[in-house]
Amino acid sequence: MVWYLLLKFLCFYLVCFLLGLVTAGTGIGALSFGPLANFLMGKFGWKVGMLIFAGIMLTCILFGAIMKPLKPQRVPIKQQQQIELE
Repeated sequence: MVWYLLLKFLCFYLVCFLLGLVTAGTGIGALSFGPLANFLMGKFGWKVGMLIFAGIMLTCILFGAIMKPLKPQRVPIKQQQQIELE
């Protein structure tokens, strides 16, 4: 019983942690693309820099295209007996 509760708590903690990490990743990506663009444009020129960004976006599109939605699962809800107060 204790292991079940611990596992349930850790899974909830892990899901919350990963959701926070993904949400923070959006801002980190937005902040990192500016300096990355500056570096690439200065080092390789604007044409090659744009090709590198196009490659990054193409990989994002490809990985997004292979994702599939999860199938909905039905979870039965157990009915609890009501305690009558006297």
